[in-house]
Amino acid sequence: MATSKRTRLFLFGSRPSEGTLSRYAINEDYSLVHEGTMDIPRSCNTTRFASVHLTSRPQLPSSIFGSASTGLCSTLFAVDVTGFYTMRSAEYQGDFRSLSWSPNGRNLRTLESHSSDPSSSSILNFHISDNANLEDLVGTDILTNVTSAEQLISHPIGNRAFIVTKNSNELVDIALQQNGLVDSSAPPGRRPTLSQSGSQAIISVFSLNATTGAVEKSIARSSWQGMGNGVLVAAPFGGADLVAVTNAPVGMVAILGLDVGSPAKSVAAPKIKAFGRIDLGLEGLGEGVWVN
Repeated sequence: MATSKRTRLFLFGSRPSEGTLSRYAINEDYSLVHEGTMDIPRSCNTTRFASVHLTSRPQLPSSIFGSASTGLCSTLFAVDVTGFYTMRSAEYQGDFRSLSWSPNGRNLRTLESHSSDPSSSSILNFHISDNANLEDLVGTDILTNVTSAEQLISHPIGNRAFIVTKNSNELVDIALQQNGLVDSSAPPGRRPTLSQSGSQAIISVFSLNATTGAVEKSIARSSWQGMGNGVLVAAPFGGADLVAVTNAPVGMVAILGLDVGSPAKSVAAPKIKAFGRIDLGLEGLGEGVWVN
């Protein structure tokens, strides 16, 4: 059976305080055109949230999956690219901080901070079928000694996950089992990162073991003024090394990449390069996600 091709690129941005998502078409020069705004499904007795996190499903047809949190109560939700179809999960105690897909696109993991115990976090693992209902919770892994967990990233092909912490400034490297749950027999690896503030963002790049996916070492680092509180989102264009940084509260998106130089200079240390920035002129812009 033939599959449809992705022919357009979009950026979806969230505004947690209004409980909305906005869709932007992306021109060839990376400029954006606002195409409409939709409401996030009501949950936790509110239509306004402290935070919203977004991700796009790797498989076609593309859908936007997200979490909405008041800080004490959280839900998952999903909308199609047109905004006409929405659904949401049950409500969970705690603060959903980040979302990440398994390599096969069948498991959606959420990083949850415990309001009752700030010294621990959890990864909730949801199975996503072709007819997803956001109710199929496979399992929950409690992570001890992982405080102020902010962002969860899955290895694109291997059984590993990475967590970025804020106050302790660490990159935590976690091994997973084949079913996507945490492998408790393998202790997490920890790598230090540098602090960021509301006026400065520091971007670090780490190399991974080609076989296991484990973090090996830091290979590049750079900082930008006036871009604190940003969230990295992989961009579906320009190769695997491009990311977008969505920034709050100033409403800016920057496109960054890894510049390894020309082939003749391949032994040189890679550097982080800025490919452009877009000022949306919106206060309160939350996390965004690219869709094509």
